[in-house]
Amino acid sequence: MAFTLTQDILMHLRDNLDGLGYAMGPRGLFGIGNENGAFDAAAVGSTTSATTVRNSTTLDAYTRAAVFQFQCDRLLPATGEIGQNLYDNVDAQVRDVQNNLTIVLLADPKTNTSILGEIDSSSSVPAAKKFRISGYYGNQTFRLVKEYQRIRSLPITGIVTSAVARQLSSEARKLTGAGA
Repeated sequence: MAFTLTQDILMHLRDNLDGLGYAMGPRGLFGIGNENGAFDAAAVGSTTSATTVRNSTTLDAYTRAAVFQFQCDRLLPATGEIGQNLYDNVDAQVRDVQNNLTIVLLADPKTNTSILGEIDSSSSVPAAKKFRISGYYGNQTFRLVKEYQRIRSLPITGIVTSAVARQLSSEARKLTGAGA
């Protein structure tokens, strides 16, 4: 089956790339970051400054640049094009981060108890509010990353830069005995 780039897939991809630290232009994914409301129509396409990059239906230059950088960082063919392979690779990276967060935060006694309830399968938190390793960098992943950054005295951004991802992965490997 051929890969079709739909609006939902594009939003999902942008959310994931943004969460992994790939910048979405000077106004950011949600249109913040420039107090003057400057809008680069050449990069984003024919839309208004009220439209956020996240909601844009145009495959803009910022998203292509983030895709290209992700491909370079992961040693994939660097084309800037979005296809099934890229989509699957980005989702796999997010799932890896989510899995490592679960391992590390469950093992750390400094983890906030409300966060623990979401990731601990034995807690009484309703199933609908439990954290799932889904491959989507949504609000729960954002909050868990912020908790990890708080515990480790890192800048609390909710963004998993490559340095944070490496540190998180190393801690998870040590805790599970993998690669030791």
